[in-house]
Amino acid sequence: MKALIAIDIAPVKSPSKDAFLKYSQAMKELSFPKDTSLAEAKSQAKSELAKSVPDEQVLDYLLTNLTLGDDGQVQWRDILEAFLNNFEHLEFSYPEGGRPCTKPALFIFGEKSIHYSAEGLEKVKAIFPNAEIVTIKDAGHFLYDDKPAEFVAAVRRFCEGLDAS
Repeated sequence: MKALIAIDIAPVKSPSKDAFLKYSQAMKELSFPKDTSLAEAKSQAKSELAKSVPDEQVLDYLLTNLTLGDDGQVQWRDILEAFLNNFEHLEFSYPEGGRPCTKPALFIFGEKSIHYSAEGLEKVKAIFPNAEIVTIKDAGHFLYDDKPAEFVAAVRRFCEGLDAS
């Protein structure tokens, strides 16, 4: 590994992990009648999932996982099943007493994200002492969508620095 770029995640327990399990289970429970169009399915799913997904940006993101299968029927992307089957392994944890990673690292956070915390920043610096931390103002978890120019600029600056070294 030459370097690491981490987007809005820190090596601490995610405050949204349990919520995403609930959201994923709600997604799996939805079924769509044969010959439902993708637009109709997204509308139906949005209406149903809004009951358990309070954040509209998260809800819209979840709906991007609806697709048409090879048979033309509406279905969830395979990622939903993979997420549910591997949920207990989805954590950016780090063993206590583990060695720090001294490779170049860029951690980009959205200022308004639930993943942006003093505890997370402290852990990043402890585990990745050479990390550059960029906080994008007025961005949430989907910072590449909220502030694409700022996100790309941060990644480009970091990558150009790697090329120079």
